[in-house]
Amino acid sequence: MQKLENIARFIRGLTFAVFVFCHSASAERVLRSISEIRSLSPERAAEGLPVEVEGQVVNVHARYYGLFIHDGQNGIYIERAQTILFSGVAFGDVVRITGTTVKGGFMPGISARNFEVLSKQPLLKSRPFRPGDFFKPALDCEWVSVEGRVIEQKVVEYYESIVVKLEVFDSVIDVQIPYSESALRKIASLMFKRVVFDAVVGTSYNDERQMIGRVFFAASADQLRVVEEEVPSEDIETVPIHELLRVDSDTGTQIRTQGTVTYAEGNQLFLRGEKANLKVVTAVPANVEIGDYVELTGFAWPRPISPAFRARKVHVIMKNKEPVPVRPVFVTDTSSPQWSVEGREIDAALNYELVELDAELLDIGKSFVILQGAPEGGEQVTLRCRKNEHFFEATLPPGVELDAGIKAGAVLRLTGICQLIQHPQIGWRLYIDGFRLQLRGADSVKVLVPTPWLTQKKLAWISEIMAGILFLFLIWVVALRKLVDKQTRIIGKQVKRESILSERQRIARELHDNLEQGLAGMAIQLRGCKKLMEINTAKSLASIRQTRSLAENASNEIKEQLDSHFSEVENDAVKSRTAIEVVQGMLAHCSEESRSSILDLRGGLLEKMDLIPAIETALHPLVDGTEIRLEVQVRGAARKLKQIAERNLLLIVKEAATNAVRHSGPSRIQVEVAYAPDRLMIQISDDGCGFDPEQLPPSGRFGLRGMHERVNQLKGTICFESKKGEGTEVRIELPSTQEWELGHNGG
Repeated sequence: MQKLENIARFIRGLTFAVFVFCHSASAERVLRSISEIRSLSPERAAEGLPVEVEGQVVNVHARYYGLFIHDGQNGIYIERAQTILFSGVAFGDVVRITGTTVKGGFMPGISARNFEVLSKQPLLKSRPFRPGDFFKPALDCEWVSVEGRVIEQKVVEYYESIVVKLEVFDSVIDVQIPYSESALRKIASLMFKRVVFDAVVGTSYNDERQMIGRVFFAASADQLRVVEEEVPSEDIETVPIHELLRVDSDTGTQIRTQGTVTYAEGNQLFLRGEKANLKVVTAVPANVEIGDYVELTGFAWPRPISPAFRARKVHVIMKNKEPVPVRPVFVTDTSSPQWSVEGREIDAALNYELVELDAELLDIGKSFVILQGAPEGGEQVTLRCRKNEHFFEATLPPGVELDAGIKAGAVLRLTGICQLIQHPQIGWRLYIDGFRLQLRGADSVKVLVPTPWLTQKKLAWISEIMAGILFLFLIWVVALRKLVDKQTRIIGKQVKRESILSERQRIARELHDNLEQGLAGMAIQLRGCKKLMEINTAKSLASIRQTRSLAENASNEIKEQLDSHFSEVENDAVKSRTAIEVVQGMLAHCSEESRSSILDLRGGLLEKMDLIPAIETALHPLVDGTEIRLEVQVRGAARKLKQIAERNLLLIVKEAATNAVRHSGPSRIQVEVAYAPDRLMIQISDDGCGFDPEQLPPSGRFGLRGMHERVNQLKGTICFESKKGEGTEVRIELPSTQEWELGHNGG
């Protein structure tokens, strides 16, 4: 018993050892290095490998959905699992993250299952962000120090963040900062100042995980620190607008400039200087009015046609009257039309100038715009206009509506800021390709000539309607022509048919008046001859009998001669009677054929009805007044054949039924017509006495021969089956009905 317990303990121990060994062999190695995780392929990272890493938090999502950590060598993005939030984690905390690898967006990341705040340490020292670092994809998630000038801010409510635009190394970058009212005020105070800050390098990428841009993530607005010294007011140089950004200028040097306000909207101003004009972007909307003479403090800003200005401060020096707009004119004394003011060609001096011109309104449209420095935009009305051969656009401020009475086609007087457009393909010298106007309000549009009733749009509509009517008329003409052609063909067929019918009627009359009457006369004469022959034969035979009775005592030789003469006369009479009957049969057949031909020429049954009704109509007179039962059956879909085919088939059926009535004495005659897709079969059967098909018909009988001839004409076959006392069956078959179908012109 003790031995059995020992064996059981041994087996349990062995099983546990095997289990521990197998479990250890199958367990995944835990990744503890951020560098090792970043080096994984997307496919390998997507397998969810176990990780446990430590690092310092350098950025936290506004809603605690994710964070960036850095271990002093590399950074990585940590996304939360569904069960946790990174609440309680602050910027600068050292944390331990436990979780699994994920494919990530641009490079692999970590899905946190658990986190632990270990301590709070001073921030890691960031590395400087250099000009060449813009295009290094491997810098994603790195902790860097960036220096640049703040030029714009915009609130993105969906992400609860502020996007700040900075000029860095002659490029513009986006920095995302968590939103707060204090952050918004702080950034506004830094507008157009040079700052330095620490941030996480982010990467914009496409669906193929390819880098397409850079974005930076700063922990707060407090990270932005001013790095330039405040210049004393007395040391700031005043530069006229037309001397900005000349060879001895520096875009990083703070300067002053002065001019008269010609337009103000939001964070934008337009000034008229002594010899040039200026577009100004202010840190906050300036409290100025049109006509104010102002002094600006800020930095010059290179633009395509002429410099612009970023103003930190705007100071009203004095109030002036509203400036008078310039009226540019067009001259065409060169090979191509050019602008001119008072006879001279327009140059960059007209850029940002307040102008007034008359133009034709071509179209009115709307677009959505976002104003610089404003969190929200609005709809902007755009007028598409033409001045001589020049086309341009004039835009109203966002939210300003145009008078509803102004329509395309009107001639307008427009007042606004002229913004010249440089040719997009000629960059090595200043070449003005066009212009557009920024209107100051609805009162900047005055109607000189109202919209005519017949505008280009209406003319286009009328042209389209006329084209549509013309198209419908052409269709109607084509349809009418087809209808006329169709009616002409129908009328031609009818005329031809009437002509044929008229000719057939004439032939039928001729046959009836000549052939039919001649045949009738011959039949009468034959009956007379037959009757006369029978009378004469009877007289001759009576005379011979009387002579023989008178010559009773005559010699035997005389008696024999009289008997021989009697036999000859009697035999001759039989032969003559037979011959006359043959001729009468032939005349009857010819007369019947003649009547049938005349009936066909006069139209016949097939002119009035189809084949099946014609068969029934032709056969019913044969059985009327008798006890014979007539049955006509149809199998398949009946179709119309040419008249010559239907006429021959009708005559064959009529002949077969006539023969049955005359010679067979049936109690039933059945006609079955079977239509197949490409052939036709007709069967005529009766239950009469039958006949021998091998026996030749009597002399003078042409019915069977005629039936054979008619079937051969249709390229068909006819078969007779009959036995004495068992009735007769006649089968007619057309193997192919294609050439006999109506509408077929072949063969």
